[in-house]
Amino acid sequence: MAPDLLPLSRVFAGTVAGPDGARRLFPIAVVVVPLLALQMSFSHDAMAMPIGILMAAVFLLVAPTLWRYFFRSTGRAHRGCSARARTARQGSG
Repeated sequence: MAPDLLPLSRVFAGTVAGPDGARRLFPIAVVVVPLLALQMSFSHDAMAMPIGILMAAVFLLVAPTLWRYFFRSTGRAHRGCSARARTARQGSG
């Protein structure tokens, strides 16, 4: 394993602390609530809702944690992306 990776426990703690703001919880709810409602309406199994909630919770914890762990960004990459986005906005306007 590469020595420059952060310990997974630190990354997980940062990931769990991240979505506490309304700015992140709202888009999560916009996606998860309709999916759970559709799963409940189309499934006749009593375990449909608990399994759907468990799947959403696991995805919301595991996916961002592994993304932040394996694809840890450097400041240079973010500045490059924002510069490209700014250039694209100026060119399209």
